[in-house]
Amino acid sequence: MPPAQLCHNCALYQGATGSASGGCPLFGRKHVAAKGWCSAWTRKG
Repeated sequence: MPPAQLCHNCALYQGATGSASGGCPLFGRKHVAAKGWCSAWTRKG
């Protein structure tokens, strides 16, 4: 896992800035950890 590729800086992450967790369209209504990682990480912007 590259250290810069965390959920909180992924284009798919829907959590508020600074939150511990937030939504992700890949997991339906479930929240993911802001410091989590998955293979679908996508660069923002």
